[in-house]
Amino acid sequence: MQKNPPYEKWKASELRLPVAQQALGFLSAELKEALARGLSCEPPKPEPGEPGEPPGEPPAAARHRFDVALNTLLKSGADEPTAQALLGAIRRQLPALKAPQAATLLRRSFRHKVNSLRCLGRRVLEQLLGIQVEPSERARKRRKTGREEEKGGRRLRAELDALKSLLDEGLQQREEAERSQSALISKVEQLSQCKLHAEQQMREAQAESQWLRKELALARRQDLENCGEPDANNVHPPPTKPPLRSSSWSPPPQRGEKAAATAPPSPKHSARNRGACSSEPRSFAMARSASLKPPPEPQLTDEVDEMWRSLLQRFPQHPHWCLVKEKRCVYRMGSQTGKKILCRVTHGGLQVRVGGGWMAALSFLERYGPMNMGRYAEDHQFNCASVDVPASMERLLVPTKSWAQRIGISKSPDIREQRRMQDKTVEELPEEARSFGAKMAWSNVAKPDEEVDECEKAHSALQPLPWPGDTRSAIER
Repeated sequence: MQKNPPYEKWKASELRLPVAQQALGFLSAELKEALARGLSCEPPKPEPGEPGEPPGEPPAAARHRFDVALNTLLKSGADEPTAQALLGAIRRQLPALKAPQAATLLRRSFRHKVNSLRCLGRRVLEQLLGIQVEPSERARKRRKTGREEEKGGRRLRAELDALKSLLDEGLQQREEAERSQSALISKVEQLSQCKLHAEQQMREAQAESQWLRKELALARRQDLENCGEPDANNVHPPPTKPPLRSSSWSPPPQRGEKAAATAPPSPKHSARNRGACSSEPRSFAMARSASLKPPPEPQLTDEVDEMWRSLLQRFPQHPHWCLVKEKRCVYRMGSQTGKKILCRVTHGGLQVRVGGGWMAALSFLERYGPMNMGRYAEDHQFNCASVDVPASMERLLVPTKSWAQRIGISKSPDIREQRRMQDKTVEELPEEARSFGAKMAWSNVAKPDEEVDECEKAHSALQPLPWPGDTRSAIER
């Protein structure tokens, strides 16, 4: 038997590939790459004195390369991974083997594996190495050196820094844009608010201008009526409508006071009654609303004064009560320095502004009149000075009429008792006094006689209803 028979005769063709795979399985990757490089390299050229291989015999050259690669592998010996793999196989078969003997068996096993590959042949080995081991050129192309990796890392870091700087600039620009947008939005809101305020002021100014035009036209018309009617041929002018009744009251002149009776009544009445042309500016009743609704046409007679006059006549027990008019719908209680009140006329009648709402004028006088309309005058009937007490307190102090008579005090009559006593007094008066009393009633359509002069008209218009049982009216007449 030959020691190294040709590979064609050593094993059957179907067993060569598995046996070669088993032998190559013990070799490491470095040994496989070295074996593949030895099989792929050119054969060494023969020296000048040595005979070369005749041309036309390439299998001999390939066989030579194969033998050289296996001999180089035998000379290099088994590396660490290969030795560990072979030693593991030996220990599995002979676990009680000693170390020196194991080293000897390791060298023999490695030589046996290499000789087995030699016996299997070059073609089987090239086929297996081509499947398991990649060519060296592809490995070099895929593997990068440390310098190239460092260059690539530096380039990537530079690109990353550039991207970060661009991102920071973009974020900064975005923040600036958001701030400018918020500033523009706030400015637009301020401009819209200013626009609304200006429109409201313009509407108020338009309404105010219309009101001023109408007031100016009315004042001019009244001035022309007062100044443009001269006395022709000293003929007495026809009786005119009595002047507006003021809500303030002054006592009638007593006997022996002719000078006081002939004197002008008051600056306010004299300014109203004299015919001199005056350009006194007219004041406003209250702040005009912002609506463009035209104001109502003013009347020649102030209905607010007439309504206050009729209300004051319902309190004959308080003849000292008076209201000082500042302008239309604005009055002061008691005197020019008294409490200012604001009133209006609605479908429910005359109302007074109290707090955040409106109160009926009659209820307002009953509640706040005794405290703000001045002191009581001396009562000649009882020869004593009464005390200012609100209407609600009067009811509380004198609950019933029988109780007041029992304790010996007088009870102020209510509205129904006043009307009943007034009707009884008017029926008992003569005809002349009855007509005068009818004129002094609280009806706002009562007119004085045409033969009475202006001074007597003013006094009769301002005089309140007489106290029931009082003799002052009869004495004055």
